[in-house]
Amino acid sequence: MAMEIEDGTGHGFSAKVDDNNRLHVRSTILESEAAAAANGDAFILHAQCHVAAAATGAFMYFKNTSSTHNVILTRMFFDAQTLSDDLIITQQFDPTPTSGSSATAVNKNRGSGNSLTGTFTISDGSADLTLASGTDYHAFILQTLQREQRFMRSTNILTPNTAWGIGWATLDAGAGVNAEIVGLSINLYREPI
Repeated sequence: MAMEIEDGTGHGFSAKVDDNNRLHVRSTILESEAAAAANGDAFILHAQCHVAAAATGAFMYFKNTSSTHNVILTRMFFDAQTLSDDLIITQQFDPTPTSGSSATAVNKNRGSGNSLTGTFTISDGSADLTLASGTDYHAFILQTLQREQRFMRSTNILTPNTAWGIGWATLDAGAGVNAEIVGLSINLYREPI
């Protein structure tokens, strides 16, 4: 007699032992982010971020406040409009934000009602964001009218109560021009702990 075992998570994974004692498995062969999107667990954080009239600042901050899921960052897309000065972009783990405006992540599966649990803050026309006390771990130059993609290959994992941010500094250490815009999109997904 054949017996089938389902994973119980609703993802469609199962295993079956047939009458000849052969094991058959059913699973989904997709990249982690694509599989998460199919399940309603992939999101995008997007904003038209503003440069402040200062030598340093930040564009985006995210803190995973879930107690049941890790958040995995996969890709970043930068689209600089006209910038008066080149910017040094810095990724940071566990920074402390000041000011900024609240924003909401969008689920990539438009049929899903799932939402991302966390604090999402951006620098926009109403409030400039700064980050302090974070651990810098990657930096690169962003020039005027440059489009830049950064692939993190699911290696940046935010466990519960950890944070991540994107800071900037002008290359010449002078003050940036207030309200110059950098479009920024971050792809991420969540998975149960």
